[in-house]
Amino acid sequence: MSAEPRASVFDKVKGKAKEVAGSMVNDADLEAEGRLEQDTVDASREAAAKRADAEQAEEEARVVAELTETELEAERLDVELERQRQEEAAEQQRVAAERAAEQRAQAQKSAAEREAADEQAEAGREELDALHERAETQADIDRLEQQADAAKATAAALEDDDTL
Repeated sequence: MSAEPRASVFDKVKGKAKEVAGSMVNDADLEAEGRLEQDTVDASREAAAKRADAEQAEEEARVVAELTETELEAERLDVELERQRQEEAAEQQRVAAERAAEQRAQAQKSAAEREAADEQAEAGREELDALHERAETQADIDRLEQQADAAKATAAALEDDDTL
């Protein structure tokens, strides 16, 4: 027990004693002084209780303010975390879109290269076919010239036989 409550109990008892003594000896001043001391002790106790209540209310308000501040900080962090998640998701989408565009471009380039190679191969086949056709035509010309030469030789020989 602290000194203040003991003193207030002592002062309360002392005030009561003065009140009773004043009543017994018919001393109104002593009786009033005793009541005044009791009222003072009661007022001091009430003031101490109110002070304690005020301190408790102040501590509760401080705790509530801290809790509110902590909740606000948590909300701010949640908002920041969500913003970061959204930024990361947007970055991932951007990277995915970029990668898809690169893949489409590569596929188009590959298709164009295949088409060019196919066209070049076709041109090579057509050139080869033209060379074969030319060779066949040349062979036909050579054969026909040989036949013509043979026919001329035969005609000349026949002419020579006729002139003899």
